Amino acid sequence: LFNIATGRDIIIGRTNSGNIPLISHQHDNNGISKRIDKINDRRVFNHKSTIALADRGVFLATTQAENFHIGTRVKAVTFLEGEKSENVRLYFTTAINKLQILFTEYLTNATDSLPDLHISLPVNDNNEIDYAFMETYISAIKKQTIARLIEFIKCEKEAYRIAINN
Repeated sequence: LFNIATGRDIIIGRTNSGNIPLISHQHDNNGISKRIDKINDRRVFNHKSTIALADRGVFLATTQAENFHIGTRVKAVTFLEGEKSENVRLYFTTAINKLQILFTEYLTNATDSLPDLHISLPVNDNNEIDYAFMETYISAIKKQTIARLIEFIKCEKEAYRIAINN
């Protein structure tokens, strides 16, 4: 399903600020440690066809909203079939991130080898990966999340109104 590229060491303090996200091995800010200028001898990955995977020190797959560089302890997992929608990329990152439990010991004792990872994916009647299901499933989750957020905001406004009137 993928080509995998491994990031090389980047000393963040020696990079120039710019517009390209630099993905590092962290959970904060969707893995983005800094926005930098293009590094001439490094690849900028297409966000529509690549998932970033922090694989040493932390284990976290992310999808980005724009093209990005990868840094130390990060892999770029690029779909062999090319670009995928945001929802499909989100499905894949979720499937990959469900494997974090396998990395409990790995987090404190990082090595260059990863365990043999297998992710579960939906398939259609032809036994092919069902990208349409992924699209629909993630879309439904987004809609449910927005509905819950709207309800939460309504409750917060009502609580504020009651507090102000008392």
